[in-house]
Amino acid sequence: TVGIENPVSRTNVYQLKLAYDATLEVAVAWRRYCWSRPYSALMQDPVAKAACQNRRPTARAVMRAQTQARTAIVSAENFVAQNPTLSATTIISTAWTALNAFKAAVPSR
Repeated sequence: TVGIENPVSRTNVYQLKLAYDATLEVAVAWRRYCWSRPYSALMQDPVAKAACQNRRPTARAVMRAQTQARTAIVSAENFVAQNPTLSATTIISTAWTALNAFKAAVPSR
């Protein structure tokens, strides 16, 4: 039997990992900013208030989404490495969905 070359490559996984790393940098910067001062002081600053008003629930959502995105990316990476002649489109699509959920959870204001 002849295998069908996987339409998803290690390059696609690398792109996922780069997007994940960039989103993680934004999440870390947001957390650092929103926990840099007392909550009451942040709420008096109009810019900080917009970004940090719901910091605890947002931080929980970011942590959940980050964990799901990382798990999906690792799964995609393993699948592509172990199955060079199968279609990994579904697993990459799942990883992108998890990554987009992670990006959406991180405040970008």
